[in-house]
Amino acid sequence: MCDRCGTEFGSAVHLRDWYVVWPVAVRAGWSGEPKPFGTHFCGTCAGATVPDEALS
Repeated sequence: MCDRCGTEFGSAVHLRDWYVVWPVAVRAGWSGEPKPFGTHFCGTCAGATVPDEALS
């Protein structure tokens, strides 16, 4: 899930298969920590130049 906007990455791969789904998400434009925990951003938010405080 995107930590900025809440969008979820749609995939049939379950969380236990994180190391399979994360490379697919990165190719789809997602960015963030390469771990199941941590910050993750969808392609739209990863490219946003608006500070997080402005989105609140």
